[in-house]
Amino acid sequence: MFATIGGLKLHYLVEGTGIPCIVPTLVGTPILERTFSAELRKRLQLIFLELRAGRSDVGSVDNLTLDLLVDDIDRFREAIGLEKIALIGFSRQGQLALRYAENYPERALRVRKRL
Repeated sequence: MFATIGGLKLHYLVEGTGIPCIVPTLVGTPILERTFSAELRKRLQLIFLELRAGRSDVGSVDNLTLDLLVDDIDRFREAIGLEKIALIGFSRQGQLALRYAENYPERALRVRKRL
């Protein structure tokens, strides 16, 4: 599936039920899609989001910043009709999750960072 935000088409995949949880990535989602168990998918609605990479539009990279990517996550959240989200970030994407919670605390349900 694709959502359009700010003129960019962002690819995402939704699996599971429960608390909406965005799993952002900058390299494509196939590896992450296999990372989470079927049991977790019973508790979380995992939304694998490719940010300006993979099957998503890249757009201009001249002004690409962490805050711009965080804003992309929030515009995506709004585009798919979610009021609040949880985020799971691995490695570099953990920084995205933490910054999202800092910039949009009223919209972040939970943040989990794993190094």
